[in-house]
Order: sequence, then C-alpha cells, then structure tokens
Amino acid sequence: MKTRLYSYLKYTGAVLFSFLLLFACSKSEVPREEPVPLEPTENGQLVLIASATDIDENEEVTFTVMVDGKPIEADVYVNNEKINNNKHVFAKVGDYEVMAKKNNYKDSDKAVVEVYKIDIYVSGIQNTTANDASVTQAMLWKNGKLLYELTDGTSFAATVGIALHNDDVYVVGTEARGYTRVAKYWKNNTAHILTDGSNSATVADIAVDYRGDIYVIGTDSNPHKPVLWRNKVPHTVAATNDGRYARAIACSGNDIYIVGNSSSYANTPSVAMLWENSQEIHLTNGVKAGRALSVTVENEDVYVLGDEKSKGLNGQGGQEIGRYWKNGEVTLLDEDPTTFIGLVGGDIAVQDGVVYVCGVWNDGTTTHSVPVVWKNGKRLYKLTEGTSNSAAVAIAVGGKDVYAAGYESNSKGKPVVKVWKNDKLLYALTEGDRRALPSGIAVKRSK
Repeated sequence: MKTRLYSYLKYTGAVLFSFLLLFACSKSEVPREEPVPLEPTENGQLVLIASATDIDENEEVTFTVMVDGKPIEADVYVNNEKINNNKHVFAKVGDYEVMAKKNNYKDSDKAVVEVYKIDIYVSGIQNTTANDASVTQAMLWKNGKLLYELTDGTSFAATVGIALHNDDVYVVGTEARGYTRVAKYWKNNTAHILTDGSNSATVADIAVDYRGDIYVIGTDSNPHKPVLWRNKVPHTVAATNDGRYARAIACSGNDIYIVGNSSSYANTPSVAMLWENSQEIHLTNGVKAGRALSVTVENEDVYVLGDEKSKGLNGQGGQEIGRYWKNGEVTLLDEDPTTFIGLVGGDIAVQDGVVYVCGVWNDGTTTHSVPVVWKNGKRLYKLTEGTSNSAAVAIAVGGKDVYAAGYESNSKGKPVVKVWKNDKLLYALTEGDRRALPSGIAVKRSK
C-alpha cells in the first residue's frame, strides 16, 4: 500500500511538472506584437526642406517633404508649376517660390530659392602667331569666350591685373612704344594712358574702390620706388620708399593697401612689406629674403600672400616657403625646406574668413611643378598631374565655388590658358596653336 501510494504520488508529480513546463513553454512562444508605425496624421502640416536655397545657374536642388517629422510623398511646385519629382535644375537667374502640396494635408510654407548668375573674367596675353617671339596681344575673356582683343597686335603688350566695379571690367598692363613701355589700363575695351612713353613704365596691379576711383600700382625704374596712380594722376606711396618694389593693391572703404618688398630679391635679403595708407609695415625681418605678392581685404582684416627663403643670405640653396599673413600673423603653406612652393603669379582670395591660395608645388615626385590650391594653409587639391609645364596664376571665389586661372602646356609645348572650378577643369580659353598666358581672374555673382 505504501509502495502503491508512493508510485501514485510520483506519477501525479510528474504529470503536474510536465503540465507546468508545457504551460511555461507555450507562454514564452506567444509572438510579441511589434508596434505599428504611425502614419502621418491627415490634415497635418507639410514641411518642405530644400537641399540649398542659394545657388548658381544650372544647379540642382533636392526637395524633401515631411509631416510630423516623417518623410511623405507629396507634389512639389516651383512658381506654381508642378515638377516631375523631388529634384529640379534651376536654369535661369531669379527668385523662385517653392511649395509642397498633398490632398488632405495643409500646404507647406513657401520656400524661396535664389538663383544667381556667375560671370568669369580672365585677362592675359596671346602671341599673334605660332612663333613664340611674335607680338603678344592683350586679351580679355568672359565665360569661356574671347570678349575683347585689347590691343591690335602691332606692338608687344602685356596684362598684369584685373578688377570689377558694377558692370565694368578693368585690365591693367603695358604696351610697347618704340623702345619703351607705356603703362595703361582698359575700362572694358577703351584704353586709358598713364605714362607718355618717355621712360619705360612697370605696372603690377589695379583696384577700383566703392566710389569708382581707379588705382594702379607700379614701380619707377630709377630709383626703384612704388608709384600709385589714382584716376591717372601719379602719387608717391611713402616719403622714404626708394629701393622698393610694389606688386599688388587692394581697396577697402577709404583705405588703400599696397604690398611688395624692399631691395632686389636676387641680391640682399629683401623684406616683405605692406603699405597701409602710406604707412610702411614690415612683414619679415630681413634675415631671409622675403616678398609680399598679393593682398586682399575682408571685414577690415588684411590678408597678404608672400614667401620667405628657407635659408639666409649665406645659406646655399633653400626654397621659397609660401605663407600668408592675416593682420600680421603668419600661416605657412609648407614648412618642408625641400619642397618648392612657387607663388610668383600666385594669388589669394578670402570669403567668410576662409583663405584660398593658388600657386605651384613640387616635392620631387613629378616631372614638373603642380598647380595647387590651399585652404587655410593646407593643400586642398591639385589642378593637374604635373606631366607638363603648368601653373595656377590667379584665384577668385564666387558663391560657394573657387575659380582658378592658369595654364598647362600641350604636346606642342604651347601654354594653354585654362579655368578650373574647384578641382575640375571648367574650360580652356585658347586652342593651343599659339602661346598664351593668363594674368588675372575676377568673378561677378549677380541676379
């Protein structure tokens, strides 16, 4: 009896355990219900988001429509015309109103896309024939096409700088008259003479202030000292400036900024200099040869591009180490004394405190120096692969894009003038049958 009762209890316990185990397993196997995503509420407010609202002609904008923080398919209208999808290329200048619509939802607020026109001007020279010794003509290109032949090709001409003011473009240079060079500038296609040709003149740059006053900077040959023409009237730059070379000029408000260097760069160590309204400021100390080559001003901050030798006067070899100064504080482009930084013909541009510099660079890994753009002192990109002679000569900023003018020699050894937009070739300005070189670039962004 005791044995049978024990067996019964044992059997009953096993059944009960199995039941509990089955119940537990069954409970755990009940699938969890996933939360169902909530659809955007009908009659909700559409919100239109544009990938950009400040663009240039022929740029594309992508539109996203949201409701309650979630994307939704909706129709997008540009100036009350429905577009095919959520992307649109704006081909013409103007202000465009964009809105999203969908049945049973509230229309989005209007977004305004502002579309600007970019005009790119490049100054330079081109030989009249395939012979590199032939007469050079002063040229001006606009948006990839020849705008003006500034000289007729009967005497040697050169251009050195370009400036814009309102709807006018100014180019400065020289033209031969007998055995001398006459300084002049062109306003659009009209020449204005600065010197009479009794002595050769050297000019370096041009600037136009907010009033439309025209400033040209150059250097007298005997003795070497800067000369500033304001509306064709010559002025001395400073009271004691013999043995000085002027290289560039910029205007800001009522202030004039001129840069250059003392003495001859090839002889004794020269000093990079800035003249601010005739006040001479030394940017280098003269222990190593230095130059100031270009200048620009933004929001009362003065930026000067230049270089300094990596070794002193008695040091053999050495390279020019490129740099720029912001209000006298220096930023080096490359500290490696074995790396060549060529800034003759290089340029500086600033937008919203971001500094762009163009020039040439060579670390010995390419046959030729490579045109390079730096951003805030760091190499940003190169413009060619260095397989032929090439250089970046001038730089400008238009909107969010950086434009550089330079040249690259073709298989015939002829330099071809080119324009790059950021790191991509935008177009070539010359065909390569004759030697051609750029001297400046200016970009106008307008509506």
